[in-house]
Amino acid sequence: MAASLVIFLYTFLNLRLWHNWISMAFFGWIAGQLGLILFALIDAQVTASLARLSFIPIAGFGSALIAFLALRGQERALALVPSWMLFMVWLFACAVTILGKVSGDLVVQALSAGLVLFVALIGFNVTQYAFQTGEAGGSGEDAGQFKLRVMALEASGASVWEWDGRRDEIVTGPEVESALGLEHGTLRCPLDNWLQHLHASDRERMRLTLWTTRERQGGDINLEFRMKRADGGYLWYELRAGVTQQRNTRALRGVGLLRNVTTQKRAQERLLHNAIRDGLTGLPNRELFLDRLQTAITRAKDENTKPTIFFIDLDALKSQARSPDFATNDGVLLTIARRLTRHISQQDTLARVSALQFAILISEDTEPRHIAMLAERIRRSLRTPMKVGGRDLVITGSIGIAMYDGTQETAEDLLREGESAMYRAKRAGADRIELFKPEMRGATDERSVLQADLKHAIERRQIHILYQSIFEIADQRLAGLEAFVLWEHPTLGRLTLPEFEAAAESAGLSAELWAYIFERCIRQGARWHRILQRDDPLYVSINMTSQQLFHHDLVQNLRLIIGRETLPKNALRLEIAESLVNSNPEQAIEIIDWLKSLNVSVALDEFGVSFSSLSYWHRLNIDAIKIDRSLVALSNKERSSAMVLKAVLTIAHELSKDVVAVGVDSDEDLAYVQALGCDYGQGFFFSELMTEREVVHMLNTIARSVRRDDKEQEKEAKRAERRAAKEREREEKEKERALALAEAEAKDSAQAAAEEKRRDGGARRRPRLGLGSNPEEAGPGAERPRSNVPVPEPARLLPGDVPPPPANAEQGRSVFPFGRRRKS
Repeated sequence: MAASLVIFLYTFLNLRLWHNWISMAFFGWIAGQLGLILFALIDAQVTASLARLSFIPIAGFGSALIAFLALRGQERALALVPSWMLFMVWLFACAVTILGKVSGDLVVQALSAGLVLFVALIGFNVTQYAFQTGEAGGSGEDAGQFKLRVMALEASGASVWEWDGRRDEIVTGPEVESALGLEHGTLRCPLDNWLQHLHASDRERMRLTLWTTRERQGGDINLEFRMKRADGGYLWYELRAGVTQQRNTRALRGVGLLRNVTTQKRAQERLLHNAIRDGLTGLPNRELFLDRLQTAITRAKDENTKPTIFFIDLDALKSQARSPDFATNDGVLLTIARRLTRHISQQDTLARVSALQFAILISEDTEPRHIAMLAERIRRSLRTPMKVGGRDLVITGSIGIAMYDGTQETAEDLLREGESAMYRAKRAGADRIELFKPEMRGATDERSVLQADLKHAIERRQIHILYQSIFEIADQRLAGLEAFVLWEHPTLGRLTLPEFEAAAESAGLSAELWAYIFERCIRQGARWHRILQRDDPLYVSINMTSQQLFHHDLVQNLRLIIGRETLPKNALRLEIAESLVNSNPEQAIEIIDWLKSLNVSVALDEFGVSFSSLSYWHRLNIDAIKIDRSLVALSNKERSSAMVLKAVLTIAHELSKDVVAVGVDSDEDLAYVQALGCDYGQGFFFSELMTEREVVHMLNTIARSVRRDDKEQEKEAKRAERRAAKEREREEKEKERALALAEAEAKDSAQAAAEEKRRDGGARRRPRLGLGSNPEEAGPGAERPRSNVPVPEPARLLPGDVPPPPANAEQGRSVFPFGRRRKS
């Protein structure tokens, strides 16, 4: 029986999932119990005593183990508590009976009944959990699988969240405490204390969710809330948990995962902000303005008020000197937005409804005299000179005013009336204010005219494209041309792309318009490449200043248009405004990578006129940046701005990006940007705006000049080759002459040596005359010559010399140096 109890506790409480030493202790105890069976063959009485005594450690160890697991909330240990208490009582009664304290048949029957009841209760507990599934260890899951699940949980970046409904306590993983900067164990606390770490607006929502789950006796929790950091900030967390009711009890227990979603939340907030706000000024865009205007109209019907709108369009820029294009100057737009904000109250709304157009909703003050005074103040504030690039710029605006009179059904109708009044003011002259009148409703507004005429202009190819040259500053070499889109409207005059692009977007012609621009520019780029035939192709640059950059069909349309033309790599460059990149950096990075896959060059345009985010520079796969003309002019006058610009240029060059300076209009500008280290320049110093025919004429001139230079270089190369051949021939003749002279000298030297040898040989063979020539032939009394008398050598004769006459006066007489001449 003792061994059965040990096996029961080991199996029922899943002790095998604990440490290995518990399993070893279990098998050791079982072995000891089996040993008692063998020992019973030797001494049965001692074996019985040892078996009874073994119940004592089993009871003590079992009680401690069950109490420990029950306090930790294990269901099986809690269910086993009544049965084990009965076992302890039965064991105490057995001990008392064995010691003789009680006796009798009734006691024996009671002990037998208690044992039967204990076994029945154990059987009930086993039966209760026999068919249970889904519990840890019940499905045969081993420790290795449990560790894999723990590793998967840690890799997911989530933390465990637990809620004990019986104790009303919440336990959060240590990862959350570390992220919030809290001490370990801070988030293991009662529910009320845990809710104090949530944002004030999220506490009641969390409390209500848990209360609802408790009332429903379980369910799923899917909630997002903010938790307070130690420094006062907040982090967003997402909770996904399931709450179930414990078996045989009414206590609820919830377990789930808590994940940090702060980054996703901020991205969603930014996308929402960009959807209803202007990316540059932060003002409401056209959609949000229409929504507020519709709300004001709805209130006006109930409260009998008259909301008024101002529709403001910025006119052409007026200054004595040449000024930068304000339509692409974000700094000017920011200044205008700040000026307009100063003239409205908190109940009013200022919105940027287009690139160069603003709208103001006046919802409270509807007095006509006050409206007229406000319009005049706005007009004067617009024309106040502003400093841009060290120059005074004067900007004027055409203002149209429309008041609600009950005939407008929607906000679009009221806004369209203000726009019609604005166009009427613009047609009458710049810097004017026009009030909408009822008789204007019959006339078609300019926006509708633009939308209707634009489609015909695209179909009839009446939209013109002018080009401005971009040169390499180092060698004044043509590098590319930037395209400027113009529309010569029959009634409104010349319109630039920003002036009619809003009409194209409203009419749904934006994609068709940009397809037309891409097709014209790419066809011209291919034609230019056929004219010049350079290794580094001449590129055509297109300025993307609208939200068309983020259109999903842009890359596909470009791929189709490029496929129809033979265009070299990087012969097409798209200039993306820095403000567009800052409005949606992640999407801009993705689109730039797509464009690079089409062999399209990308440049960051209008750099320096908006807020720059240098953190995205290393992620932008761009080829060049274009420094705005206002920044170049300002740095030319202010030392601090020049230092900032030089630092930016240094960073750009370190990242292997080319730098294009815009606004090079004079020799001084060229010298300045060259000293800064700019690679390319663009401005009126190099060329004015040119038509396609003028560009082709210029390129043909360059090509003829290049061919003429090539011919001159070829002729010069041939002349140099002929001179080199003559020089080589002269050197060969010199070498032959020197060789002949050397051979003649060698021959003369050989002849002289032979002549000398011949003379020396003849002198040795000449016979001596007289008897005294041989000392042995002389008589005994002959005098022997002295050996120390030198014998003069005959003089050497050079070729051509005449031998000298003999020294003796008598010719033919022999000289005997070693004896006297014998008398005849």
